[in-house]
Amino acid sequence: MTKTTPQEWTLENLTKALNTAIAVELFTIPVYLSAANSIINPSEKNINVTVSGGTIETVAGSGIGPLNTLKEVSFSAYDVIMSVAIQEMFHLTLACNISNALGIRPTITAPDLNNPPSCLSGIKGMPVKGNLSTLIDTMLAIEAPDPKYSYDETPQDPFSPKGPTLYQEEYDSIGDLYHALAYGVEQLWDQLYSPTNDAYQKLNFQGAYAVKQDIQTLNDAWNAMASITEEGEGNGVGGFMPSAYIPNKGQEYQEIDEVSHWERFHDIKVFFDGGGVIPQYEATNSDLVDPAQLNLTETYSKVINQLNEDFSQPNTPLNLRGMSETGALSLAVWQGGKAPEWNYIPSPTPWPAIPTDAHVCQGLNMCKGQGYNNSGTGPGDGACATVEQSCSSSNDCKNLGACGFASTGQIPTPGQNDCSGQGGCQSPISPNQYYGPSVEKYNGQSVWEVARELFEQKYDANNPGKQLLPVGPVTQRRIQETPTSPKS
Repeated sequence: MTKTTPQEWTLENLTKALNTAIAVELFTIPVYLSAANSIINPSEKNINVTVSGGTIETVAGSGIGPLNTLKEVSFSAYDVIMSVAIQEMFHLTLACNISNALGIRPTITAPDLNNPPSCLSGIKGMPVKGNLSTLIDTMLAIEAPDPKYSYDETPQDPFSPKGPTLYQEEYDSIGDLYHALAYGVEQLWDQLYSPTNDAYQKLNFQGAYAVKQDIQTLNDAWNAMASITEEGEGNGVGGFMPSAYIPNKGQEYQEIDEVSHWERFHDIKVFFDGGGVIPQYEATNSDLVDPAQLNLTETYSKVINQLNEDFSQPNTPLNLRGMSETGALSLAVWQGGKAPEWNYIPSPTPWPAIPTDAHVCQGLNMCKGQGYNNSGTGPGDGACATVEQSCSSSNDCKNLGACGFASTGQIPTPGQNDCSGQGGCQSPISPNQYYGPSVEKYNGQSVWEVARELFEQKYDANNPGKQLLPVGPVTQRRIQETPTSPKS
């Protein structure tokens, strides 16, 4: 690749490099959501991933330190991809926090999937629209490891003698970009960092990962950049990451998050190359009118605008309202016979107001008229959710946690958390959302079905002798729901 002449680090160049890093993290999410939601049987466990099986203690006098034992676990391809998409939101937050720590308010723009950031030059000419089979090679190219890099088991800085140190308009890989950025941040840290900037940082993922999420020292910034590259590209034996970057126990997808993004996608590629088949939706419908696509454009545009607003505001959490709905709507687009388009409009319809008696999904409302758009003839009969939540602990009220993963790691109780900030995972509950092996009690079960069962138990206990109305399959109700404006 022909690069422009490298330049010294200035505030202008550092701003451009940070915004490129943010653009890279955001670029990946629509691609991965398209691939994940193209899978027809999202709960089918067909991908074998080698994860940690525990630790063998040091043998005294042997000179051999603690070693990981390994085990092979089967995951659904959907969970493999979604585990990466969720971690990309964490990476986006880290990149924005580094920028905010330096007083550089992030500029978040909707990515042009046909014009990737310069450090993703390896995917030029490759498809960025389609189903999983179409996109898997692109996904591997995005996360491709850079052979120049190797970090210690407990790294603090991402420096390497083989990478660039100056600002460039183009870089060979994500690793190259962050490596150079580490030098730029070092040179301008003392000049730009101020504790007053801490108020602009977002801590939505705090506690989920061992790495420190708020950026208050140069080492924090270096460690965050190393975390991004290790969790994405990786370079350890078998794709394992340093322990400093493995999610804490009890987190959703914790087990599969032990290996890098590239390794996870590589396992899917190995499955395909071995003759494995994953049923997927195809783009076969050429009709011009697609309500689900219109809703996707509206919701995705609101998400982009919300991210820009949040990262420019102090002392507020990151509001991920609408993020989960983009996944559900991309699924609806696939089910309608089209591949999702990730378009952006500057002035989408404003968010509807949150109702006074919000609930996480259809069939979980307590009274008549409490479903989405005032639907429902009685308790349990309502269309879709009346609230958005897309990240653990970001809910505003009780009973709004979808998956129900509490911070304490207890047994999930979707839709049953006691107060604000205790909910887990997304709402509305996606038809593709299933519990994995980390939740043994519900392993393989639909999250919505578990939530409905708990809802029925609660209703029966409080309303003896009264009939709770049945509700149709969650997927069918979501497909039938075509509101004129996106759900709140």
